[in-house]
Amino acid sequence: LSVELCLDDMVAVARAAGLEVADRPDSQDACFGEGSFAEALRQHFGDDPQPGEIHGPSGLVGTHRGVHHFTRGQRRGTGVSLGVPAFVSSIDPDTHRVEVSTDPEVLQDRWLSATELRWWDAPPERAEVQVRYRSEAVPARLRWEAPVLQVWLEEPVRAVMPGQVVAVYLG
Repeated sequence: LSVELCLDDMVAVARAAGLEVADRPDSQDACFGEGSFAEALRQHFGDDPQPGEIHGPSGLVGTHRGVHHFTRGQRRGTGVSLGVPAFVSSIDPDTHRVEVSTDPEVLQDRWLSATELRWWDAPPERAEVQVRYRSEAVPARLRWEAPVLQVWLEEPVRAVMPGQVVAVYLG
């Protein structure tokens, strides 16, 4: 038996059962019990966080306590204020450097590569590709050179990151 519920359905079920969680606001972060996502990463990988610099369009704009606190596209919680919205545009874990940009266009990606693929059939040359579960699938050209799938997106996708799942659809 497979049951699929949307968020509204789950809230209604929780409310009908008298659960307090029904009226909590949506989470904007991964849930890892008592600690933050960044702390869960630190514990899992066992490294002590290395402080680093945050650079913006005009140079050094701040410092940080570790790159594990950041993700590309992040806007809140960066610890810097540039007077206009600033987004994490790149992270270099080797130098511990985080770049922020006030230009949201730097987050628009038109290309990605994927590995560790699961195919039910031979990879197609054209398909629709979805990077985030809440985003729309976009048309793409694909090129399979085992073990890597190269994907050229016909429409930009915001802040594609290593480690994300990419779904390829035909129809």
